[in-house]
Amino acid sequence: GRLDLTIKNGQILKHEYTLLPINEKTKVLDSDGNSRECFTADAVREDPDLLAFLTPYYERGAASMNRVLGQAADAFQVKPIQPKGDSALGRFATKAMMERSGADLALLNNGGLRKDLPAGPITYGDILEVMPFTNNICTVAMTGPQLKEYFETIFDQDLAIQLNGVKMTRSGSSIIAMEIGEKAVAINPSDAGSSKTYRLALTDYNAKGGAGFEPIASDPSFIDTGYLVNQAMSEFVEKRSVISAANVAGSSTTFLDREATLEPVAA
Repeated sequence: GRLDLTIKNGQILKHEYTLLPINEKTKVLDSDGNSRECFTADAVREDPDLLAFLTPYYERGAASMNRVLGQAADAFQVKPIQPKGDSALGRFATKAMMERSGADLALLNNGGLRKDLPAGPITYGDILEVMPFTNNICTVAMTGPQLKEYFETIFDQDLAIQLNGVKMTRSGSSIIAMEIGEKAVAINPSDAGSSKTYRLALTDYNAKGGAGFEPIASDPSFIDTGYLVNQAMSEFVEKRSVISAANVAGSSTTFLDREATLEPVAA
């Protein structure tokens, strides 16, 4: 690329960055009216010395990407089972986040998952295509009332998220009841047990306000584990050899104001 800077007295007054195409082609018509491809600029020719230097590194990377971690007994799709609800792939990712961090529940924005995972062998490269971002798993401690407020803020914005480890009963964006670990959560400040804390896992991107989430990275209980989500997913597969919808637990949400329930998957 090309970066142009306007600097005065050591201060950058203006900057402009442009990507420069490398060996970009376009279709043109020749004198006979036939379509053919040609370079839009002078071609960058292969440097044999540089190629020889980089080839061992490429081969090592390819071997790592092609390493089989395990098998998927079922296809894990990005598309939610219900609109803006859990997807099989989301349940896989959030379950892996919980397991790696020891959190009680986890959430992830839908945009973090980029590709379906088909049934069959799972390679490390497959996981990176599903979750290509270098997002760290973070955790934060919250009480029931704090979780209720945090999630209702998300629901008020109608954000599409993946959840795991929690069951909710909702009316619109309002949470009427919540369970974590098959036990009722005290979600009102006046309820007995409302001071009990639960550890929520999420990415550093979401914790800092990415995808419209409320920023919580400044909370005193906030911990950045330094462990990547895609690493946790890879570890989750290797540990089991075979993964299926049956061993990726999901959340469930019951809506009182419409006939729709997001069903959990058995643990």
